[in-house]
Amino acid sequence: MSKKTINFAFCIHNHQPVGNFEKVLDDAYNDAYSPWLDCLRRNPHIKLGLHNSGPLWDYFLDCKPDYVSRLRELAKTGQVEILSGGYYEPILINISDRDKIAQIKKMNKAILRETGQKPKGMWCAERVWEPHLAKPLFSSDIHYTVLDEYHFRAAGMEESDTFGYYVTEEQGFHVCVFPINFFLRQSIPYHQPEEIIEYLKKNATEEGDRIAVFADDGEKFGVWPNTHRIVWEEKWLDRFFNLLEKNSDVIKSVTFSEFMEKYPPAGRTYLPTASYFEMSTWAMPTTTGKKFADIVDKFQKENIWDEYRYFVRGGFWRNFLVKYPEANRIQKKALFISEKVQKMITGAKEEALNELYMGQCNCPYWHGVFGGIYLPHLRHAVQEHLIRAEELADDEFHKGEPFKESMIIDINKDMRDEVLINTLKFNAQFIPHEGGALYELDYKPKSINYCDTLTRREEIYHRHVTKLKDEKTGKLSDDTYIGDVATAKEKGLKDLLKYDRYERRSFLDHFMGENTTLNSFRDCVYDEKGNFLKKPYEIFISAKDDKATLTLAAEGKVSSGRDECPVQIEKTFFVPEGGGNIQIQYWIINNGNNPLRIRYGCETNLSCMSKDPSTNFLYVEKIITEKVKDKEIERIETDKFNLDSEGEITGTPTLTLQDGHREMKIHFESEMEPEAIWHFPIETISMSEEGFEKVYQSTVIMPVWTLELEPGDAWENNMELKFEEMEPSSEE
Repeated sequence: MSKKTINFAFCIHNHQPVGNFEKVLDDAYNDAYSPWLDCLRRNPHIKLGLHNSGPLWDYFLDCKPDYVSRLRELAKTGQVEILSGGYYEPILINISDRDKIAQIKKMNKAILRETGQKPKGMWCAERVWEPHLAKPLFSSDIHYTVLDEYHFRAAGMEESDTFGYYVTEEQGFHVCVFPINFFLRQSIPYHQPEEIIEYLKKNATEEGDRIAVFADDGEKFGVWPNTHRIVWEEKWLDRFFNLLEKNSDVIKSVTFSEFMEKYPPAGRTYLPTASYFEMSTWAMPTTTGKKFADIVDKFQKENIWDEYRYFVRGGFWRNFLVKYPEANRIQKKALFISEKVQKMITGAKEEALNELYMGQCNCPYWHGVFGGIYLPHLRHAVQEHLIRAEELADDEFHKGEPFKESMIIDINKDMRDEVLINTLKFNAQFIPHEGGALYELDYKPKSINYCDTLTRREEIYHRHVTKLKDEKTGKLSDDTYIGDVATAKEKGLKDLLKYDRYERRSFLDHFMGENTTLNSFRDCVYDEKGNFLKKPYEIFISAKDDKATLTLAAEGKVSSGRDECPVQIEKTFFVPEGGGNIQIQYWIINNGNNPLRIRYGCETNLSCMSKDPSTNFLYVEKIITEKVKDKEIERIETDKFNLDSEGEITGTPTLTLQDGHREMKIHFESEMEPEAIWHFPIETISMSEEGFEKVYQSTVIMPVWTLELEPGDAWENNMELKFEEMEPSSEE
């Protein structure tokens, strides 16, 4: 009788987002990426599949060339098979087929150039799969990819069917797919190496044609909580590799390509739309997601989860674009800019395409255990590259000269038009059908969207935050999967669980009772007296001299006492074709038959990415007149306010936001001095790999006036946003 054997493919995927902090990359390099290569050199009998995303390739080449040299040696000996993928780690279904193929081919070319190895397989970001992907993968010269066992079980396979690889196709274009073993993914490196070995031996066969695949994040080996101790200090990986060598007569360490050369596909399959199981919970709307999580919890407590796991289906990755409209906005803008860049014909097109591809990095388009869209520096980073790509296209189309473009277009693809105003320095995007609001304001010379923020909304895991004490609670045990983290990184998080009833945008029109306070407005527990927040505004576009002009107008109702007063709002934005100041003219008209007394606020949300008080803050300059020896002397007094502070600023029609980190100032000026300028931070509570955390998103700036209008009277005000670039050495 022949000896039973099984093939084992070990694969890791290393990724850091575009825009992540260099210290994070350095720490990950020291804690995981570099030790991995050292471990492989100590264990030459082990074969490994390895994928590094494009942001890491760029980092290694610029900062850690020794890593590339060591990897090249391992690739030449055949010990490591390098996997391709979309270069800047996009969720492939999130971008056009043209960009899918271009990003994969860019990665293929880089791997061949740096290692001499032509990749045959690829990593699908977050293992998000849709059946149509077979065609662009085939067109990118990709032979195989690896996906979760969950995908295959959802297609009706039994566990015994998942120890092989399968061929799938779209319109006759085929690619092979390997299942990632669920037990191995959950157990490595949290269970003892002996347990993994026993599992592999138990599934060995006399035919020897089975393959068990482990494929997961490389950060799981040193970066995730507790794993550095487990993997390197306690030498989990070396112990596991030593056991593999001792049992090499049963367990054969192979690369994917080696296995494919020796064994044919186990059959054909058509996999449904899927990702890993945890993603299916995160993608669901919060209300149904909580119910779904309760069902899973109930099955686990009844010890029937393993039996029913693969019959339970959650959400669909694309619905992150529904759950987070901010993600949809960025994704649709990326599609729009992709089409724009394709029209370029000069040498700058290649640079613009690379900027576009960086703007497609997946991390800020969704949210699960890791911060994702909740992390401002990741959102800012992809938008910075998208703005830069569009600016390169505009430079070509307009030869660097001042210009103005106004478009009425359904850029967000919701069958309702948005308005885009594009000039030399600004890209302003408005959403007329929801309050006539400004939702994006790009200052193109610095590639910054100053309206980038995130609406405070309920998340499935917030119910766990309310159970935490005002101190760190819970502790990761050695066998806890990272999705089970339930700790608080600071005190008092549950007190910050405030939810917005409208999306945070700019130039939103609020009518409030006189008893509305800053605190009640901040917490969204005030009484909105008007109906303008989600009201459709009419659009009037024109060009005036050297400015693009947009007027948004609506007639609504404002409650005053027991009566409802018809009120008309007209707000006109003047965006210069070359200058750095945006003017806004407001008209609020009482169209009723009775006098109207109401408090009005114009809400703007501005983001700085960082709340560091040493560089970023609000300030007001006031002229103080003093008598000194019978002479009046004027001096300027400056009051500063941290971005995460709240308060009411009085006695001034001006306020400045300093973004010293990016050497910018935005001056707000009003012709009519407000009673007060309210300011407070938008802070969210989100989940990260280290637990629940507070994240600063933006600062609300809202001047407030009390309007007293007789029938037919109008309140008129002119406001201005002035953008000033600071000198590099400037200090406040």
